[in-house]
Amino acid sequence: MGRYRTITRLLLAAAAIVLLAAVAIGAAGIDDHRIVHFDFEDESVTDDVVPDGSGDGNHGEVVAADHDARDAVDDTDGTMAFADGGHHLEVPLDRSLGGDFTVTVDVRASHHGYFAGIVTSEEWWVVVRDDRYGFYTPETGIAAADGTADGSWRQVTAVHRDGTFELYLDGEFVDERDVGAVGPTETIYVGQRPDGYHLDGDVGSVAVYDRAATSGEVRALHAGSSRLPGFAFTDEFRYASALATVLLAVGAAGVEARRRGAGEPGTDALRADGGGNG
Repeated sequence: MGRYRTITRLLLAAAAIVLLAAVAIGAAGIDDHRIVHFDFEDESVTDDVVPDGSGDGNHGEVVAADHDARDAVDDTDGTMAFADGGHHLEVPLDRSLGGDFTVTVDVRASHHGYFAGIVTSEEWWVVVRDDRYGFYTPETGIAAADGTADGSWRQVTAVHRDGTFELYLDGEFVDERDVGAVGPTETIYVGQRPDGYHLDGDVGSVAVYDRAATSGEVRALHAGSSRLPGFAFTDEFRYASALATVLLAVGAAGVEARRRGAGEPGTDALRADGGGNG
């Protein structure tokens, strides 16, 4: 019996070691490439300067048509509320963002009759148009399905990878398109496009990364994980984990069956004398 218990414990220990190793390997992931982070639940957004939580010092500046427009900013429910023609944020980057990048934003918006800027630059736009979210250059782009901008909270993630745009909604892949070269980003705008097409809606948080996230990392970001590695959120890892769990369960059941079949030392003798007492 002791031998079978030892085998089962070794199997469980091996599984735990593999999981801990995966967590340790993934600790240095996409978050180490974050260069802009605004979480409006944690920071005051009613001042002229909005602190950048990434540590890179890319602070946002509140820009309004007039002083009173800043009253539209609302941090009572952990969001920045934008009104058409009211205000927006401008984020001058300490160093230009060139090549691959990732933008993720928690946004709540409804129908817009134009390409309303959510998080944008001179070179690319994360927008809402009509009743759907999209990722565009001034010439081309991709959009999610009709009705995705329905006034509920959604997480929109845009990835630029080797001249290709990828769009994700709530962590799930939507579409991709080859857009060619994209020029360097010097300034990021939140709440409108550089040419003035405002968002009428709410933003809960914004994060910008200076590399392209994998699909697994996008899912991890949506799950709110900064420690588990991105590959732990891929379909392949999920299938492998499920298979490993089944195999471990079958193996443990087999060990238990063999243990019962072999019997425990002294069992027959105890049964013969009625339990060994009396």
